Amino acid sequence: MSNRDALFGGDGGGGGGSTGGGGSKRRAWGVPEETEETRGLDNQQLFSTQQKIVQQQDDQLDLLSHSIGRSKQVALAIDDEVTEQDALLQGLDAHVDRTGAKLRNTTRRVARTEKKASTKCLWLLICLLCLGLIGVTVAAFET
Repeated sequence: MSNRDALFGGDGGGGGGSTGGGGSKRRAWGVPEETEETRGLDNQQLFSTQQKIVQQQDDQLDLLSHSIGRSKQVALAIDDEVTEQDALLQGLDAHVDRTGAKLRNTTRRVARTEKKASTKCLWLLICLLCLGLIGVTVAAFET
């Protein structure tokens, strides 16, 4: 029986390429392959070996599960921190907006006051105060 017959159940039909001249061995899906570890073991020993392998896989999955659980806890802590920081930043943003509005209003008031208090009025006021000072000084020396 050729390799192809062993692989496809011996019907020999259907197209497809051949494996070449040297009779290379191909494994069919679902057909168990004997390994060095399992060669010479009876059914009870095979079952025991399979249980050990399954237990090792379970232990590895438990480790992976714990690692994923820790990662989840870290991710939740990061989410809490980001949420708290976002709330703080929103409060700061609102405070900066209010302060900016107050600053704009104050700047407008200063500009209005500057327009109202022209230099002509200030010079007139200075002259009147100087005249008043001279008058008080003259009155003080006459008495």
